[in-house]
Amino acid sequence: MRLSDAGRNDELSALMALSAEDCRVTRNFFQGFDKSRNATWNVACSNGKKLAITIYNDATGSTKILDCSVLKALANVECFKKF
Repeated sequence: MRLSDAGRNDELSALMALSAEDCRVTRNFFQGFDKSRNATWNVACSNGKKLAITIYNDATGSTKILDCSVLKALANVECFKKF
């Protein structure tokens, strides 16, 4: 959270490089914390994808990445809007 937008884009792009997602992050948005204090960030990718990244409040900071359309279908949550 202390990083600049460009710094967050770089860090989130590095995270994407470790995953199966092809995403160079061009925009990021902190969507908020859920009841379990898991953090969700939304990212827009240079290839047009929009993804939600949940960072779990666990010992390893495990993550889950969902396409924003899947998040909308599963949880009726829209990306780039605060919880």
